[in-house]
Amino acid sequence: HMGEVQKDLTDQGRVRVQFPKGKWNFKPYQLVRAPFQLHSLVLWTDSSDEIAKGEVGQVIKGPNDEGKVKVQFAKDAWRFKPEDLFQIETQLHSFVTWDKHDEDVPKGDVGEVKKVIVKEGRLSVRFPKGTWKFKISQLKMYHLQR
Repeated sequence: HMGEVQKDLTDQGRVRVQFPKGKWNFKPYQLVRAPFQLHSLVLWTDSSDEIAKGEVGQVIKGPNDEGKVKVQFAKDAWRFKPEDLFQIETQLHSFVTWDKHDEDVPKGDVGEVKKVIVKEGRLSVRFPKGTWKFKISQLKMYHLQR
């Protein structure tokens, strides 16, 4: 099951985690990091009239009583089972390059993803000469990351 860490370590060296059916304390080594966290960028493994195939969403709320997380897409936010989502490689603070170039973003310049504009389906990326919005399909992960 997927839960959300509620507090930092207690005096007993445990963390409190909220699961759909309650809260419990665990030693950190007993936990496994979920495939995505709050604010992660994800794709839905399906599509609909409201969510186009390949549209990027952002996790905005942890699991509810049914274990579903809330994801904001361009038109609205919906709840999904974690297994129906796929975390994409590019996330906030990722280093990226643009697949094109111009005088503001010369070929080879590396930028950092600073913000997600889900409703526009774009990422705000800071390059050496400024910050611009790009479709995620126009960006490539840079081979070195923090």
